Amino acid sequence: MDEEIKRTYNSLPEEEKEQLQKYQKKGITKVTQSVNQETGEILSTETTYSSEKKRVKGTFGISDPEEIIRLTRQSKIRAINTMLAYVIDTMDWNNEFSFDKKFISTYGENKNGRFYIDRKYLLDNQYIFNKPGKKNRFTLNVNLLFRGPIYKAAELYEEQFGEELNQDSKSELTKIKKKVTKLSKEDIKKLIEDLQKMI
Repeated sequence: MDEEIKRTYNSLPEEEKEQLQKYQKKGITKVTQSVNQETGEILSTETTYSSEKKRVKGTFGISDPEEIIRLTRQSKIRAINTMLAYVIDTMDWNNEFSFDKKFISTYGENKNGRFYIDRKYLLDNQYIFNKPGKKNRFTLNVNLLFRGPIYKAAELYEEQFGEELNQDSKSELTKIKKKVTKLSKEDIKKLIEDLQKMI
């Protein structure tokens, strides 16, 4: 096996050898060859590199609720440093939560008081969403924090934003936005017209 790897490595162009040497200790390099079974001739060689630190495309990051709570407490906006911290601390694995009477009482007795103003702020800015069909049940924005399985995250994203979670579409949009800045004003106008026809 070692001889095959050495032979494959020696058959690579110098540029790829340099890349492999550069990243050798930081990840896993996989060399795949297609071989003709009858003649033993190598048809193609493919080299892939997987970094140990880089997140795999299409996966969600794992976040630490305690760290997010610490960051929210540093905000000067009361809705974020008090209510959002409470939400993150009390939500379940489906990002669902409700405001209990004890927490509401910490805001005071006034019905039009700070509690409702802060809740409205979080709802308006899409930090939290009403849970359809349930009274006093809410969900935390799935883009902010989610620790459940990926299929549940996709379901919750669709419930919250009314569209399917499509990571490829978002990455393509980012690439297009970067490229559009290089276009002239006339070309941008033509592009806008073409995009409106596609809708």
